[in-house]
Amino acid sequence: GEERDNKIPVALGIRDKNLYLSCV
Repeated sequence: GEERDNKIPVALGIRDKNLYLSCV
């Protein structure tokens, strides 16, 4: 429960950073 809630946002955050860096 809590572990999944923590892992999902982290994974999304990493993807967002990669996409942001790619766009820049």
